[in-house]
Amino acid sequence: MNKLIMSVYNFMSSLFGYAPKSFMTVGVDDFETGIQGDAVQLVDVRTASEYKEGTIGNSIHMDIMKPDFLKKAESMLDPSRPVYVFCRTGHRSATASKMLAKDNFHVINLDGGIVAWIAAGKETIVP
Repeated sequence: MNKLIMSVYNFMSSLFGYAPKSFMTVGVDDFETGIQGDAVQLVDVRTASEYKEGTIGNSIHMDIMKPDFLKKAESMLDPSRPVYVFCRTGHRSATASKMLAKDNFHVINLDGGIVAWIAAGKETIVP
């Protein structure tokens, strides 16, 4: 399903120059599938102390609570590649996802955040 959605997005983008102004929220399994490989950007929007406790994969840390969040995202992220976003429970990442989508990023948000990820028995790393 995730591959189909990405295919439609890529087709529409290349054909019409279309970029969605919204984002998708997916469950743990679809999120895990989506972050495989080098084609995506994985962003942890929690605070620095939360990030240091453990994160998902090789995520980029960008604290949504910092006033320069969007400026930092614009300078560090490639808008031509999907951005997978998560926080602790999914609320802050939904806010970040809205901001990034309005800025023409293709965003996928993790439903339930890292709490759901851990509850599903998925691996975290300490950066």
